[in-house]
Amino acid sequence: MNSFYKFNPKNEVDYWFNNIENHGEDVYSYGPKYYVAAILERILPVLKIPNSGKICMLGTHKCYSFSLLENFFGEKNCIGYDLLNITKRSNIIEGSIIEIEKKFIPPLSFCWNDLGNYSRNPYEKMFGQIVFSNRIVKGGFFIGRDGSNRARFPVETLMDELSFESTNLLNYFIDKSIDYSDLDESILKSHLISIKK
Repeated sequence: MNSFYKFNPKNEVDYWFNNIENHGEDVYSYGPKYYVAAILERILPVLKIPNSGKICMLGTHKCYSFSLLENFFGEKNCIGYDLLNITKRSNIIEGSIIEIEKKFIPPLSFCWNDLGNYSRNPYEKMFGQIVFSNRIVKGGFFIGRDGSNRARFPVETLMDELSFESTNLLNYFIDKSIDYSDLDESILKSHLISIKK
């Protein structure tokens, strides 16, 4: 790893798990009102996900959103990654995403990149996007921030190069006639849903 990049696990654990009040009111303590959970509840019934890969969440935190995946697809079909496994699940890999051995990344039929954010930890966010999108099977889905992210990481270009077809979540909701009246349109516009061709 380049010497300019300094990752301090203790500082990151402290920020992400012990200082939730600093993450903004819109995270709602990562519970049922958190946008990831609200979106998952609406899209899971309409996604046609292949049976040949695991269901993945990058950044599981308190596991409310992750539990939605487990309840829908079955616990044995789901795998999560985060700095800490605070719920002590056997299907969550604990540690820095950049240090996860590739053998712990199975083929995936669905992945949501909810690792940190592009302003605090852009390297991990980009790493997760690149490495885990490469594990998506044909017909599988990957959801994450789009190219309007704070690091200006060109997500659309990456996903196109990796043979994904992408659209923002707002367009996806409209196309599938999913109600989004109580969701923040700016969040839906700034997230891509990408399907492996």
